[in-house]
Amino acid sequence: MATENRLKTMAGWLVERFQEIWRKAGVRQCLLALAIFLTLIGILLANLVPLQYDLKVGQVSPRDIEASRTIENRYETERLRNDAVESALEEARANPDSYIIDERLVEAAEEKLSFLFERAADLRASEYQDIPPELVPKRPPTSFNQRVTELQTSLREEVDLDVDRQSVEMLLSAPKDTFVAMEQAAKTLAIKMLRNYRIDQENRHEIIDRMQQQVTEYNFPDTAQETVANIVKGVIRPNLILDTDKLESVRRAAVQGITPAMVLQGEIVVRKGDVITRERLQILKDLGLQKR
Repeated sequence: MATENRLKTMAGWLVERFQEIWRKAGVRQCLLALAIFLTLIGILLANLVPLQYDLKVGQVSPRDIEASRTIENRYETERLRNDAVESALEEARANPDSYIIDERLVEAAEEKLSFLFERAADLRASEYQDIPPELVPKRPPTSFNQRVTELQTSLREEVDLDVDRQSVEMLLSAPKDTFVAMEQAAKTLAIKMLRNYRIDQENRHEIIDRMQQQVTEYNFPDTAQETVANIVKGVIRPNLILDTDKLESVRRAAVQGITPAMVLQGEIVVRKGDVITRERLQILKDLGLQKR
C-alpha cells in the first residue's frame, strides 16, 4: 500500500512538472518542431526503403511492381553480350585471316621423318657393310621383303605414316650417300612447305604439286626424288589453327560494343499475374525489392 502511494505521488509530480514545462511557450514550440521533424524523417525513410517481396521463380506476382530507381538490367545485358560474342566469333571463324600456321604440326612432321629415317637406317642391310663382323648387332636374319613389311608396319602403327612399298624398298636399298641426301631433302622440304605455306583442304594438292617440283631440283636419281616426294606428301596436311589472341580481341570488342540494358525508374518490372522469371527476380533483387 505504501509503494502504491509513492507511485501515485511520483506520477502526480511528473504530470505537474510536464504541465509547468508545457506552459512555457519556447519549450512548447521546440517540442512541436521536434515532433514535426521526426514525422518528416519517418515519411522520408518510408520512401527510401521500398516495400520488399518474398517471391520465387515460377510464382505469380500478386501486384504490379515498379522500379523505384533506374538500374542496369544485368540479366538482359549479359544475354545481349553473349549473343554478340557468339555472332562475332562465328564470323571470325569463317574468316581465313583468323587462322595462323600451327608450329606444333611442323615439329610433329619433323619428328615423324626423323623416326622414319632412323628406323629405315636400322633395317638397311648395307648399314653394316663397312663395320667389322664382331660389331654387327646380333639378330635373326630377315629377308629384304620382311624388312620392307616391318618398316611399313612400324611407320603406320607408331607415327601414322602410310608409305608405299616402292618408296620403302628404295629407302632400304639406296646407297648410303643417296639415303643421307634423301633424309636431308625430305626434312628440308617438309619443314619449308609446312612453315611457309598456309595449307587447307582446298589447296593441299596445289602445295603438294609445288613440293614435287622442288624435289626435282635435288641432284639424285629419279627414283630417289620420287621416294622423297611420296614421303613428304605424307606429312603435308592442313596446318592452320584459330588465332586465339585474335579471337580474344574479337570477343572483347563484341562485349564492349553492347550498350547496357536499363530498367528506368517508374517502369513496371512485374505486372500483377505475371509469372516470376529469373530475369525479373534478378531485377527485383538489384532494386532491393526482393527479400534476401
